[in-house]
Amino acid sequence: LVRSRGLGDVYKRQGQASLMPSHRAAGEWLAKNSAPGELVMTRNSEIGLYADRALVVLPNATWEQILAYGRARGARHLVIDTWEVEELRPQLRLLADTATAPPEVTYLAAFSDPKRTTLIYALPP
Repeated sequence: LVRSRGLGDVYKRQGQASLMPSHRAAGEWLAKNSAPGELVMTRNSEIGLYADRALVVLPNATWEQILAYGRARGARHLVIDTWEVEELRPQLRLLADTATAPPEVTYLAAFSDPKRTTLIYALPP
């Protein structure tokens, strides 16, 4: 077991704590509402943990590149959160509001906690 000292403090200062309640809720929802073996594209590994699903790492790229990357790797779901969009990936703002989501994805569910809303989208095959 390896323990990293101090990293948690860095995340807390940036507004990013580990195992956020909305990430847990999203993972648990995926566990109940997706088929075993379906891949989830996200940058948050705890979602895969709670979903019991394998992950495809969400690249920091344009929407078109992300969509192509996910399709090439067989991802069936995309999970993002509003903190991530606001602080790390502003190019994905179109996904933060389900009304402006691109036509290539289908909104499935959202879960909120005090720091963020986590959104789940279905990706086309």
